[in-house]
Amino acid sequence: MKLNPSSEGYVIDIRVEVTLNENREGVTTVERDVYLGFPEPLQSLKGAWEQGATVEGERVMGFLKTYVESLP
Repeated sequence: MKLNPSSEGYVIDIRVEVTLNENREGVTTVERDVYLGFPEPLQSLKGAWEQGATVEGERVMGFLKTYVESLP
């Protein structure tokens, strides 16, 4: 994904990787990794964005877990 948050034309590159792993008992775990690529002039904002992405990712994964576990 690309995010263009400013009129100066800076672009933040966002990459989300989701990995599903199933163990021998048939239990599936989900790993979600987010990579944020910030241009040099916006590096001071990267920490706040990473923190927000972590919180939002945990929230989304919680909803996904609840939904999947409710399936028949």
